[in-house]
Amino acid sequence: MATWRQGVVLMRMDLTGWRARVGTSIVIVLGMACVTGVLASTLANRAGLIRMYDATGDASRVMIMAAKSPSEFNANILPSQVGTILNAPGLAKGSKGETLGDAEIRFRVLPPPGASWRPISVEGIGAEGIALRQNFRLVAGRMFEPGLHELLIGRSAQSVYGLKIGDPILMRGGNWTVVGIFSSGGDVMENGLVADALTVMSGEGISAFGSVLVKLERPSLFEPLKQWLITNPAMAVGAERQSDYYIRTAGQYLGYLNFFSFFVGAIISIGALLGSVNIFNAVVSSRSLEIATFRAIGYRALPVAASVVVEAVALALAGAVAGAGGAWLLFDGRQMVTGMGIYSMSVSAPVIALCAGWAVTLCLLGSAAPALRAARLPVSDALRSS
Repeated sequence: MATWRQGVVLMRMDLTGWRARVGTSIVIVLGMACVTGVLASTLANRAGLIRMYDATGDASRVMIMAAKSPSEFNANILPSQVGTILNAPGLAKGSKGETLGDAEIRFRVLPPPGASWRPISVEGIGAEGIALRQNFRLVAGRMFEPGLHELLIGRSAQSVYGLKIGDPILMRGGNWTVVGIFSSGGDVMENGLVADALTVMSGEGISAFGSVLVKLERPSLFEPLKQWLITNPAMAVGAERQSDYYIRTAGQYLGYLNFFSFFVGAIISIGALLGSVNIFNAVVSSRSLEIATFRAIGYRALPVAASVVVEAVALALAGAVAGAGGAWLLFDGRQMVTGMGIYSMSVSAPVIALCAGWAVTLCLLGSAAPALRAARLPVSDALRSS
């Protein structure tokens, strides 16, 4: 019989005969489920944060900020510079021929007593601020009116801070009133309050903008825009894609999440790896008579080893599905509130695929030595031990 056919026969017998080894099979599945469940839950935190930042901007939206301090929280763009920025080449136009650009400011204020201990961000936008954000929509109340002390609150922030329409927000210029609740696709803007930029700047005593948000005619025009700004020494500004800006500002926190996820996963995996080696050694020992019989009737070493490995992979995948499924039920969509924003954890398809690959790799490593032992087991020794 051909080697590949021998392998198919042995693998089929292994997969259909799991009931004879139900105890060890359950132990392996549960071990892999624990490993993948913990890994999936920690990676879901990172995936949710990245999804929030990805939702914040498409490739054609660019933030222009001061070159010396590229942060939207630093008010360093003078009103006299805004007109020059909006005349830059490559910017998209609206239906009335207006440039799709908006001078904005962002800062933080304390929430009302009892609402939350975290400061809440306030984003001041201008006339084109809503047009630049295609996912923006009111879900309750009405739009703020420029010149009045009125605010909108994002749906994500509303769920955390508990503010509702009519509630006051104390700022330097006095009390401001929440007049509406908005959604913007779960992006960064949805984490806080929105108001008219000129009105909040007047009330807070701010004389400059933090950034100018613009939309390009097409994404490929980003580099020409960036070079045009750099070559104008009087401007002293730089450009960055909006999505890249938020990923950059979250870089340290994302690095921490990566380290924590894989560090914890590695610790648990070491224990699972050592346990799987012992378990598969026990499986090989319990099947020594079966292995010897197949070798005695002409089955080669390679199919015997492959059958042990395939059984390990099948059990690993079963454990990965169980672990990732449990993490999805417990954590997918669960809201997180961190220093980087308010977002929902996401047990996404890439997270599940990574967990499955992690589990399969562990079982491949754990079954390699027992598989080689099974392949090299002398027939006479196997029969004698049985």
